[in-house]
Amino acid sequence: MKQIERDPKRKYNILVAEDDNVNFVFIELVLKSPLLCVTRAVNGLKAVEICHDHPEIDLILMDLKMPEMDGFEATRRIKRFRKELPVIAVTAFSGPENKKEAFDAGCDEFITKPVKKELLYETLKRFGLVFG
Repeated sequence: MKQIERDPKRKYNILVAEDDNVNFVFIELVLKSPLLCVTRAVNGLKAVEICHDHPEIDLILMDLKMPEMDGFEATRRIKRFRKELPVIAVTAFSGPENKKEAFDAGCDEFITKPVKKELLYETLKRFGLVFG
């Protein structure tokens, strides 16, 4: 698992690929911190575009079921040009086949919805993000 280099002088940039407004607002509130900058992609295609155009993205929280392009395909495409970028699948589809498909697509971790704040914090800390 690639860890993000800690630098207390900068904000960490998290891309949240989530089409559902309620889920996005919840994650955005949970991640509210002076050390984090949250960007949203409303579908997988936008997530790929944002990652391509913004090399400062440090980590992605990727919903797997989205319109236009799902999170599986978006992760595969992103990993082609940003192999080391951590991608955490965040999904309501929690079956073993979904988990396997997510890891096969290139996801580095897997969290099921509804997202539990403590689990999200713990997971992000494993990737090197620290909350002030």
